[in-house]
Amino acid sequence: MAGCGKPQADESPGKAVGDEGDSSQATQYEPEALANAKADLLSRVIEVERRLARAVGDIDGAKNVSAQAARRIDATLNDLTDRVDSLYETARSLTIPAPSGDLEGFRSQVRSVDERRQSIENELSALTDLIAHQGKYEERLTSRSEGDDSEPAYLRLVLPLQSEAVPVSIRASAQRAMEQGDWAAAETLYALGYGWLQRLQEQEALERERAHEQIDRLAQRAEHAIADDRLTTPAGDNAAEWLQQARELDPDHPEVSRLYGQVVDRYEVLSRQALQRGNFRAARSYVARVQSLSIPEASRNRFTETSQRAAELARRESVSGRMEAAVEAGRRGEIEAVRVQLAELRERAPDDPRLDQIEARYRVMLHQPGRVFSEDLGGDVSVEGLRMIVGPRGEFMVGSERPRFSLFRRSRKHEEPRHEINIQYPYAVSQTEVTVGQFRAFVEATGYQTDAERAGFSEVFTAAGRTRVVNRTWRHDWLGREAEDNHPVIHVSWNDAQAFAAWLSRQTRNRYRLPSEAEFEALARSMREGDFYWSEDNGPEPFSGNYSGGRDQPPLEWGGDGEISVDDELAAYEDGSFGPAAVARYPANDFGFNDLIGNVSEWTQDCAHEDHSDSPADGRPRESSGDCQRRVVRGGSWMADYEALRLSHRQLRPNGAHDSTTGFRVAMDFQTERGDQL
Repeated sequence: MAGCGKPQADESPGKAVGDEGDSSQATQYEPEALANAKADLLSRVIEVERRLARAVGDIDGAKNVSAQAARRIDATLNDLTDRVDSLYETARSLTIPAPSGDLEGFRSQVRSVDERRQSIENELSALTDLIAHQGKYEERLTSRSEGDDSEPAYLRLVLPLQSEAVPVSIRASAQRAMEQGDWAAAETLYALGYGWLQRLQEQEALERERAHEQIDRLAQRAEHAIADDRLTTPAGDNAAEWLQQARELDPDHPEVSRLYGQVVDRYEVLSRQALQRGNFRAARSYVARVQSLSIPEASRNRFTETSQRAAELARRESVSGRMEAAVEAGRRGEIEAVRVQLAELRERAPDDPRLDQIEARYRVMLHQPGRVFSEDLGGDVSVEGLRMIVGPRGEFMVGSERPRFSLFRRSRKHEEPRHEINIQYPYAVSQTEVTVGQFRAFVEATGYQTDAERAGFSEVFTAAGRTRVVNRTWRHDWLGREAEDNHPVIHVSWNDAQAFAAWLSRQTRNRYRLPSEAEFEALARSMREGDFYWSEDNGPEPFSGNYSGGRDQPPLEWGGDGEISVDDELAAYEDGSFGPAAVARYPANDFGFNDLIGNVSEWTQDCAHEDHSDSPADGRPRESSGDCQRRVVRGGSWMADYEALRLSHRQLRPNGAHDSTTGFRVAMDFQTERGDQL
């Protein structure tokens, strides 16, 4: 063994091994070879003690040192035992010769034998003492290498002091004490470190106990949630969330792993059931939910592979059935059923030649004039969705060519010439004006500020005429009160209407805009040839629309003396409203649209042109020419005079204008290419 020389002056054997010193008699009489053997033995023990004391943080290394030293001492012990046996044999061979006549010689021989026996006894005594020490060292070192329950001194010192949890001051002081051989100080510092660890261990044990109790509670909640199919929803009360909380406390807890497995198994069942019903979107949704869970990768992969194989098999088996179902639904005119089947078939069999026939049938149904559908605006569930009607297609006469009153000959020129348009593209227009509630959904979703809000005012109409009023916005009605959600939004410019249409396009993935003025007039006319929607001989029937009638009573806020001035044709008219009314309060026209004439005037998509010269023959908006800093306004309003209620009446206004009589409705262009949004 390296480093097994004689002990230094400050490393006395008594200091290294306790109070197990040699007897004075043995020390006095032991031969030199025996003394050297004992010194070598004690030196080895001292070196082992030093190396063990320095093995902080390396318990295995310390035990190996002990085991090696124990084996060396055991070999020395065997050698000493052999020496004792030899001495006993020598002692037994000693004999005293018979007396002779030479008495002095006889006495000398007796003394020689006695001295020899005494020497043997002294050596035996020393060997016996050394063997006793040797046995103690071997026992001590062996226990250190095996780590028995008696906590050998070096383990009691090393184990607590290797922990980072013990304050560094205690660890450093104990290390110095062991290096200096001050075992009493080291033991005292050990007691401090051990007590520190004991408290930490007790605290950790208490925390583990509390964590396990919490895990048990979370596992029970998760188990109930699994039984109720609350696997990943609703938020705050589902198995996945309970298990995730439990896993944060103990990632390897077996009960948590078992319940995660139940969640996966349940989703696999739900996925297969959805596939059997042909609901492939639901099946994919279940797969996505499992993929999002914090569970072992192998479980997710197994589930996904199983679901994908089942989905592929189900796709192959169901394509023909879905084709038949889509064709049959088309014959019955069930457009929503065709849409669902077609969307699935596009994913399953995009190249099947039968798909073209089904899509053609679907487009016919989708673009059927008069079909009504709704667009969900999201947000507040109390806000009614945008109700759309597929517009009519064909040939229509629009514009004007003869004055009704010569007094208005100059203004009527804007409506000339009367011309034919031929609308063949599929489109839809909102049944009513956009409401305050629908516009609010847009503002809340985007944070948009209208032109009136940025300007800090809007224009209103009272008995005194047109005037600007500060802080009047889309949130107000025509009198400045809080606007009701089902009323048409006013105080909005053409720019504001464009922003709403752009947002609606993003929201629905359809193509929204404002109606062209040709579309607007074609819808307002409903195939009528005259200047007005009603008979010019009789005028509008009472309560047929929101017009400026002589029998309508203005509120006090209108001002004046309570009297209103109206054209003779409207003197006897009454509709029960003064100011904008709720949308769809009055009857729809023959095409199913409300308030295209009256209630509020409406922005269109077209740039301003002085007349209808060079108007597109297909009825689309004119935006590539004209004055695009101004736009065309159509439809008259609740306070318009009789002339402004003509079907061909048009105004040209700046894009940023806003007042209490103007709103808008939207139009949608259908996407007819295969694979587009349906």
